[in-house]
Formats: sequence, structure tokens, C-alpha cells
Amino acid sequence: MLFELGKERGEVSPPCHTSLCHIPLTQTPADDSILTEDLKSAHEIGSVCLGSKFLFFKKLLKTQYIAYSEIYRAFRRVKSVDMKLCCGKGELQLEYFVVCNKKEEIAEFPLPDNKSAEMFLAEFQAKSPETKIGVKK
Repeated sequence: MLFELGKERGEVSPPCHTSLCHIPLTQTPADDSILTEDLKSAHEIGSVCLGSKFLFFKKLLKTQYIAYSEIYRAFRRVKSVDMKLCCGKGELQLEYFVVCNKKEEIAEFPLPDNKSAEMFLAEFQAKSPETKIGVKK
């Protein structure tokens, strides 16, 4: 009922046909069946999955995606976070993978750790050789 009322006003998105909602990061949506097949065969590193044609980011029951062909530039971002510990101070390094089009950053995905980030970047480069790759601190 709520969906039907919101649908008339354009406020509520339709329910997902799969266990995960597929949400495009750009204005180019893809067919749900192609996305589901690509996601099933994707290699997962943390919450990011590398499919054969798409890069996926899982968040709760939603999955954001972008085609490799739409990514112009990508890089690792390392953020340092100062921490207070019981025995003093420390620094935590957080790894992110950032994808960009020709004008701006599209998305920033968290990666589990430094080793996973290096593996992810190498695999991403193999799947999308035309994308410019770099590291940004």
C-alpha cells in the first residue's frame, strides 16, 4: 500500500527482484539479469566485488555498481586517523578505493587492509586496463 501511494508521487523506489538492490553510480543503468550473473561470478574483497564487466559495492541489502568502461581514473586513498589508547596514542591507516569520471570523484569504497588493497588494485587493473591507476595519500 505504501509503495503504491509513493509510486504515484514518485517518492518510493520499486522493490528489488533479487536479494540485493542494484543501484547505478552513474546515469547508465544496466539490465538486472546481467548484473546478477556478473555479481554471482565476482571476486569479493571486503565489501567491494570485481565482476567481469562491473565493479560492485555491497552495503546492507543494496549493491551499487559501475561499469569498468565508465571509470576514467581510479586510485587508492589512505587516510590516517589518530587514536587514543589506554597506553598512549596511535595512528590507524584506513584504505579506500576511489573511482572517478573525467570531471569528479564518483565513489569511495572502503577496503579491509593494506594487503587487500594491493591485491584489489592489481586485479582491478587486470580487469580494466584502460583505466588510469594511481595512489593518493
